[in-house]
Amino acid sequence: MKKIAKEPLCQCEFEKSMAIDKTTISRHVRELVLADLVEIEQRGVMKILHIKDKRIMEIIELAEDICQE
Repeated sequence: MKKIAKEPLCQCEFEKSMAIDKTTISRHVRELVLADLVEIEQRGVMKILHIKDKRIMEIIELAEDICQE
C-alpha cells in the first residue's frame, strides 16, 4: 500500500518490486479492490493501481504505531 500511496503504479512494476509470486500479488490486489481501498485504472494494456482514499494511509500508520508500542 505504501508504494501505491506515493504515486499510482503499474501493476507489472508493482509486481517486479516485490519478492512475492505474481499470482499472490494479484490475489491481494483483487481483495484490496473488493474492499474498495484500491482502484485499478486500465490504460491500454497497463493496469494502474492507486489508493481510492489517501486517508487509509493515516489509519495504516496509526496501526503500525500502536503495534510498535
